[in-house]
Amino acid sequence: IGSGFDEIVTPSLVGENLYKEFMHKYDYETSLRVKNPQSEDATMLRQAVMPSILNVVKYNFDNGQKNFRMYEVAKAYFVKSQADEDNSGVEEQRRLAGAVFGSINNELWRDKTPVDFYSVKGVLENLFEQLNLTKRIVFAPFDENDSKTYEFMHPAQSAKISLMGKNFTTLGYVGKIHPILKDDMKFNQDLFVFELNLQAILDAVSQSTVKYKKLPVSLPVTRDIAFALD
Repeated sequence: IGSGFDEIVTPSLVGENLYKEFMHKYDYETSLRVKNPQSEDATMLRQAVMPSILNVVKYNFDNGQKNFRMYEVAKAYFVKSQADEDNSGVEEQRRLAGAVFGSINNELWRDKTPVDFYSVKGVLENLFEQLNLTKRIVFAPFDENDSKTYEFMHPAQSAKISLMGKNFTTLGYVGKIHPILKDDMKFNQDLFVFELNLQAILDAVSQSTVKYKKLPVSLPVTRDIAFALD
C-alpha cells in the first residue's frame, strides 16, 4: 500500500478456462475440485493467484483504466494426501501477487514515465528490506526449465526469486508478461506482474519479543553536586 498499490479480492473458486485463457498450467492430480459445480468458472480451488489478477487487469483495461497498481494476498490450494478425521489432506499456501500497468506516477499528469522491470523489482526489494531479508534474496534470470514453467512470462525480461538459507527456496517470479499473452489480451502497453510464496517469506522473518522494563519510581538525576558546610 505504501508503494501505491490498491488491494483487490478475487474468488478462490476458478475454472479451467481461466488457466487456459492466461497461459497457465495446473496439476489435475493435486487440484481440489468441486463435486457439483454450479458453473464452468467455479470447478476448483485455485493453485495460482495470477490468472485472477490478469482477469482483473483485462477487465480494467477494457473499461478504460490503463494506469494502476494492484495486489492480492490469497491462498493457493493443493491436495497432498487423503483426507481423514484429523487432516483435510490439503495444503493451503499463502501467496502475494500483483500487477503494475501504465505510468509509474499516473497521478502526476506531466510525468508519463512507463513502468519497466526495474521499477517493479524495486517494489519487491523495498518489501524485502522492510522485512530485513535483503541479504538472503536472489534474483536470477529464467533458465530453460523456468521458461517452460512460466510460459506466460517474457523469458528475457523476467526473473526467478529465491530465498537463501538451510534450504534454497524458490519464492516466485517477477517480470513482463509474454508478448503472445499480451497480444491475446489486446494490450497496447506492457504489463509487469509478480507472484510470491508469502508464507515462506513470513516464516523466514526473525521473530523477536520486545521486553519492557518497569518504570522508575524516582526521577532520573542528571547532575549531582555535594557541598560540605560548617
